[in-house]
Amino acid sequence: RAQPARWLEVPEAVDWPTLMSVIYWNVSGWDCASTFAGEVIDPGRTYPRGLALALVLMLAAYVVPLLAASGDPAAGDWR
Repeated sequence: RAQPARWLEVPEAVDWPTLMSVIYWNVSGWDCASTFAGEVIDPGRTYPRGLALALVLMLAAYVVPLLAASGDPAAGDWR
């Protein structure tokens, strides 16, 4: 059973280079959206809507499992 109080715990050691590499890799495709601007009808209206929807979906896809895993009392036993 998840324990929401664990969501705010900070680990003793953070591997910053690996963390930044993973974050960069996860968001590296956002710059490719402008490549197809000529193929989209009304890109000034369509792109902001599409990017907003994609951002919401991406955050949900990352945050929901992260909260579930970080709230697990046995999370430290995964090694």
